[in-house]
Amino acid sequence: MSDPFRPPEQSILRSIGSGLAMLPMAFRILWEASPTYAVLTLTVHVVLATIPAAVIWLTKDIIDGVVSLIGVEPQWSVVFTPLAILFGLWILQAIIGGIDNIVSEVLSERTYTVAAQKLMAKATDLDLAFFESPQQHDQMHHASTQLWQIQNLGYSTLSLVQSIVSLCLMFGLLSILHPLAIVVLIATVVPRILVEGWHARRRFDLNMQFVRFYRMSDYIIRILTSKETAREVRTFGLRAYLLKRFSTTRNELIQALQRLLIRLLGANVGMSLISYLGIVSI
Repeated sequence: MSDPFRPPEQSILRSIGSGLAMLPMAFRILWEASPTYAVLTLTVHVVLATIPAAVIWLTKDIIDGVVSLIGVEPQWSVVFTPLAILFGLWILQAIIGGIDNIVSEVLSERTYTVAAQKLMAKATDLDLAFFESPQQHDQMHHASTQLWQIQNLGYSTLSLVQSIVSLCLMFGLLSILHPLAIVVLIATVVPRILVEGWHARRRFDLNMQFVRFYRMSDYIIRILTSKETAREVRTFGLRAYLLKRFSTTRNELIQALQRLLIRLLGANVGMSLISYLGIVSI
């Protein structure tokens, strides 16, 4: 049996560069799926990115206004004006969030359609010898079963844009509120990004390591549920054997996934503790 497909692991900087290089391709797919929904979703995400910084700033104004009223004649407009704007922002965020759910879901479905068409067109262009290679067949199976990730491409890509805009606004806001806050933010965010990158690679390796287990599971399901094979399963008494084989295959995968998630949990707990210590130090 040949080894499963596994691309060489890249360095951190090269991985970041590869990810950034994929953004234009991601935007092209979104544009091909639906220019209207792509622009609308991008606009919605940019607007949503500005709201958290605005809420923090208004909250600061409200607190400062309350403090300024101590010992003087009350001028409640100092407090009520930013408070009214704050409630307006919350209502706006709820409305835009509802719109975002609709347009993102439609864009995701359109993106899936485009990606599936590209995969099927590519598969029909391949030489028949491609399907004789177990390693290449693994790649095709992995691509077909991971189409749902392409379906989330619109949301993930535009959420990245939203996060970048929101992060830039937060940097500007924190530089005004407390200069050291930016240092703490960078010191806590960068390690978490590295941990998430490590987890993504380990999860990819796990999927590729068990891609033949997935194929075996799908094969057993088809045998036990298909009309064409129902007679043979009963005639040769394959039910117990196939169910046991399916259970063993799935349990191996679940145990490997559980070990990976436990390691990720430990890393996330450590990152959270560092974040809390940074906040307390400020």
